[in-house]
Amino acid sequence: TVIPGSDAAVFEALAPEAVLLPGLPATSLKGMTDDENAARAERALDLIVSRASDGAGVIVTAHGAFFGFLLRACLGLSLPESFCWQVDNASVTEIELRPGKLPKLCRANDTSHLKGS
Repeated sequence: TVIPGSDAAVFEALAPEAVLLPGLPATSLKGMTDDENAARAERALDLIVSRASDGAGVIVTAHGAFFGFLLRACLGLSLPESFCWQVDNASVTEIELRPGKLPKLCRANDTSHLKGS
């Protein structure tokens, strides 16, 4: 199915129940410093957490280039990058954010759902 329009319009047509985060326009990481990307990831995490209700799961999609910054924000890691993170296309990483506790990395870079396709 081809849906004409901007990326946001296409996304809204395919997933009308989804929440697009305001104030975080899709943008290239080119020209942005690591500190700027880390701050952008922190803002994204704040928005995600503020939109989630108690116990609700939230699906977040991001390009691989930004994913490392978002992952560090979720896990409370600081810059410089503490480790090299592999991000395969369509992979799933699951992080449980628990109030008052350390975040729990449940699975990382999982592509098992792609097997046999």
